[in-house]
Amino acid sequence: MNSIDRELIDKLRMFDRTHKKTLSSVAEKTGVYHSQHRMLMFISRNAGISQRELSKMLGISPAAVAGAVKALENEGFIKRTPVDLRTNSVFLTEKGENVVNESVSIFERIDKSIFADFSESEQEMLLFFLSKMIDNLHKYNENEQKGEKK
Repeated sequence: MNSIDRELIDKLRMFDRTHKKTLSSVAEKTGVYHSQHRMLMFISRNAGISQRELSKMLGISPAAVAGAVKALENEGFIKRTPVDLRTNSVFLTEKGENVVNESVSIFERIDKSIFADFSESEQEMLLFFLSKMIDNLHKYNENEQKGEKK
C-alpha cells in the first residue's frame, strides 16, 4: 500500500467517525440516545412493525429491542398495540413523530453542509469513485470466501 492509499483510507475513516459523532450529538439533542434514535427512525418508516421484526431488521437481540421499546414507550415516543398474546405492533406517538421530523430536518442540513463546496460534477465523480471502491471490496470479499488471494 502506498502513502496516498493510506492517506485516502485515513480520510475515509476520519469522515466516517466525524459524521457518526455529529449525528450522535444531534440525536442526543432530540432527547433520545443514538441507538434509540435509530429505532425511532426505523419505526417511522415501518409503522406497525412487530418487536420481533424490528429485532431482525436492525440486527439487535430481541432482549435489547424489548428494553429499548420499553424505554421509548415510558418516555412517550412510541406505543405498543397487542396483535395477539405474543406479538405487539409498534407505532410512533405524536411526540415520536415530532422527534423524527426534527431529526430529518437536521440530517438534511448536515448532508447539505457536507457537499456545500462541491459542484455537481464533483459529486458525480465522488459517487463514481466511492461506488468503485465498494465494488472492489465486494470482489475482495468474494475472493476471500473462495479462498483466493491477490
